[in-house]
Amino acid sequence: MAVSPAWVAALRLKLRPSLPTGLTVKGQASNGRVVVCWNPPGASKGQAITLPGLTWAPSQATAIREAVLAIAAELEAGRPLAAPAPVATNRVTGGPLWAPLLEAFAQHKLTAGHVSERTLERMYQPSLQLIARHGPLSATPTALIRRCATGEPGTRGRQQRVQHLCQVMRWGVAEGLLPAEWSPPEDLEDLIGRRLTSPAPAHPILDAEALELVEGLPDPRWRFAVQLLATFGLRPVELRHLRGQADGSVACGYSKRTSRGSTQPRTVQPLPPEGAGGDWLNLAARLINGEPLPPLGDARGAAESVSQYLSRREAWRALKASAAADGRRLAGYSFRHGFALRAHQLYALSPRVAAALMGHSLETHARHYGAWTDEATVAAAVAAGYRRAAGGAAN
Repeated sequence: MAVSPAWVAALRLKLRPSLPTGLTVKGQASNGRVVVCWNPPGASKGQAITLPGLTWAPSQATAIREAVLAIAAELEAGRPLAAPAPVATNRVTGGPLWAPLLEAFAQHKLTAGHVSERTLERMYQPSLQLIARHGPLSATPTALIRRCATGEPGTRGRQQRVQHLCQVMRWGVAEGLLPAEWSPPEDLEDLIGRRLTSPAPAHPILDAEALELVEGLPDPRWRFAVQLLATFGLRPVELRHLRGQADGSVACGYSKRTSRGSTQPRTVQPLPPEGAGGDWLNLAARLINGEPLPPLGDARGAAESVSQYLSRREAWRALKASAAADGRRLAGYSFRHGFALRAHQLYALSPRVAAALMGHSLETHARHYGAWTDEATVAAAVAAGYRRAAGGAAN
């Protein structure tokens, strides 16, 4: 006997306590239709109906359950077997009722393995709540997008809300839950907008500041995490992908995916801050020996975890205030920026070598770190030239 898929077993488990004896639901393998069968005890012949507008798929589990429960209620009231009425439309706009559609979409994201429950709650639910609030008031896709595209034009949050809404509409149309005219527009640039002002970039944390900060952190796991960020020039998410190797090296298995391609996993090299000593100098051995890191959430939540922990520490707040007085803004990526500055200023590495150590292209390195590294490289080169000239004169 074939084993039912997990979503089918879960659907039947939820339905079982509420259905009268003899009422069952199944899918037709040939066409994916949903069939409800009614074989009450003592009946000479069973009945079957097909549920219109539904397919036997995990994304439709919630809608199937609601339809079968509605049929069960009609049967228990003494009425004949019949498919429930089609989903009603909004009386004001003629558009769809969004609540069941959004619930089915959320279920689809989970059962298809697209997102975890935590990601659904944190990343998608705010957008879905906006859709639920504004959908009944909107007669067209563009009108709904304009209502839900809250926030400053061009910001990541606004872009994300628009993208989530378009996902819902495309999926709804593909599943037959929305009419074709609810397909979102292809060009979203005007709806997302452009930023009028760019946020100030984070500045590098200086070596002395990094050493001072670590001394002021009470949790040894977080001291270790900050030391790794500063010494290896890591993105916060890469803390979750570090592995100490038997030969004493450290491998980072993270691959960053962007519209321009993917970065490759790499071996990272330590460039300790100037003046670092003690346990700053044996980070690879500490990884190999299994020294614990703090909880960092999922891949998308690592940067948030770092930011949240530091924001609650007095040592970090004091450091940020001191940097702000000098016109500098410190953030979680400041440790990575500090590594870039140190690579050129203290270790005299070329931009190409520093870019390889940090796991990005030379173009990216120049674009994001040129404001600091170019000046540092020039200053270091000039200082080295003065020393050589002075040495030659002395001879």
